Amino acid sequence: MEIETDRLIIKLLTLSQLRLWVNEISTLEKKLNCKYDTEPMEEIFLDIVRNKIKIIEDDTENYMYYSFCQNNS
Repeated sequence: MEIETDRLIIKLLTLSQLRLWVNEISTLEKKLNCKYDTEPMEEIFLDIVRNKIKIIEDDTENYMYYSFCQNNS
């Protein structure tokens, strides 16, 4: 899923992209042609994303309700 305006593109991360976000951020950056320029994902937020991955694995048809977005601005 993608939402686009004149100055912004927002794309939902797929299940495989979420897995890369948790496990191989540099690979995800290359695939999305972007830079994850913030603090490392740790502790509570890392647990949240891992939980979202499990939820999506159990309900792949509705992943859009559980995923996160990539912002290409």
